[in-house]
Amino acid sequence: MPRLRLSIAKDEPLRFLGHLDFMRSMERALRRSDLPIAYSEGFHAHMKVSYDSALAVGVTADPLYMDVELSEDVPYEDAARALAAALAPGVRLTAGAYIEQRAPKLMALINYEQYRVTGPLTAAFTDAQLQDVLTRFDKATTIPYTKVTPKKTRQLDVRNIVPEPLRGRIEDDFVTITVGLWRTLAGSIKPTELWEILANDFALPVAAGQCLVSRVKVARRTEDGTYILPLDAAAQEKL
Repeated sequence: MPRLRLSIAKDEPLRFLGHLDFMRSMERALRRSDLPIAYSEGFHAHMKVSYDSALAVGVTADPLYMDVELSEDVPYEDAARALAAALAPGVRLTAGAYIEQRAPKLMALINYEQYRVTGPLTAAFTDAQLQDVLTRFDKATTIPYTKVTPKKTRQLDVRNIVPEPLRGRIEDDFVTITVGLWRTLAGSIKPTELWEILANDFALPVAAGQCLVSRVKVARRTEDGTYILPLDAAAQEKL
């Protein structure tokens, strides 16, 4: 069956829409588009649609990738036009293409996400002081963190989860941190947890939880630092 990979944006009006509600909104849009969506077999048939991840409540994303299987061929331009017209306010179609059936699923392909986290400073702070915080974080050989979830408590070394230097800027008493995070089964942290670590362990004058998070990149990051985006030709090769 034709397999359509789409890059969409979940914008500010939908920041606080949960993933399940977002999925329902997209399913309604797909129905409105009248595209020949493929369905699974059985008593509880569902659309053959998958996403790169389940975004946390309060997170916007540009991009957010989704794969949609069709039951018959439709020229991409026609499919994109029909879907774009059916999307709810707060969702935009930004790119897309048909991909090979052998292409890895999004969840298997992606191992890296980049986020932009912004929040108010709670005290006077200069750009030089911010760069000192970021440098100390980047040079730390180990950054222990206790991750508490409803099911268990885990001890993580954040140093192994952040593969590249942090970036930051201050503007109008707000600080913005850009961070890349590995996404693996071995362990991961949320951008809000990174924000908390910078506040508690590196003296960044911000309040835990007082921040807005936007995802700005998802990719497969290779050992040499190359990024393979889900719509790149290389993303269709077997892993």
